[in-house]
Amino acid sequence: MIHASGAFGRSGRWQSWDPPRELRFPACRLNSLTPRFRDHVVYALSDMGPEGMGALVDQFTNVAPVVRMQIATTLVSPAQIYRGDNHTDTNQIPADIMVDGLSRIAQDSMSMFRIPAIQRLGMFGTAASNAVPALLQIAGRKDPLVRHMAIRALVEIKAQPDLVVAALTNLLTDSDPGTQMAAVSALCAFGYNAEFRPHVPNLLAMPAPAYVPGRTNLLVPTDHTRPVPRN
Repeated sequence: MIHASGAFGRSGRWQSWDPPRELRFPACRLNSLTPRFRDHVVYALSDMGPEGMGALVDQFTNVAPVVRMQIATTLVSPAQIYRGDNHTDTNQIPADIMVDGLSRIAQDSMSMFRIPAIQRLGMFGTAASNAVPALLQIAGRKDPLVRHMAIRALVEIKAQPDLVVAALTNLLTDSDPGTQMAAVSALCAFGYNAEFRPHVPNLLAMPAPAYVPGRTNLLVPTDHTRPVPRN
């Protein structure tokens, strides 16, 4: 197993290991590595601070799904990665790198980390303002649950109000009542008064009663009965 500062050799003993420069920076292309070595590289880069994590984020959208899952794990749930009993995390990742990485995960429709990534973006507050365009795209997609989470994150971030309010206003006429309610709540959080108006599909509308010449339509008051046409 490769660690940022060493590795376990075949004998099971810990051996110091100084990763070569090409593994620390974006020059390392994950798709060009064998699967086994690639796993070790992702593991090592994710513990090398801003430079290592930045290299992983930069390549996120261009690697295979299994690699994207590994990178997403390091960003969303780093506690799931075992790094030794005495390991101390001293590498603080800057907010801009985290927001960039989480935004890419949130837009990955195949990722099981989409919703956790969106939730974490909301926790950054205004520091995640760069994630607003990505969240607006997600809020316009079809998956109701993901859309609602994106709207909630936009409220927590509360940045770029001109773009966000315009998008939320468009969602007031969405066919999904849950999305409409989420948009109303979000607009109120931005200081706008909005009203929930449920959308009723046309197929549920009451058809007009049929008119039969010479007979009073029982569904219409008698004083509104059409006169019988004359030749």
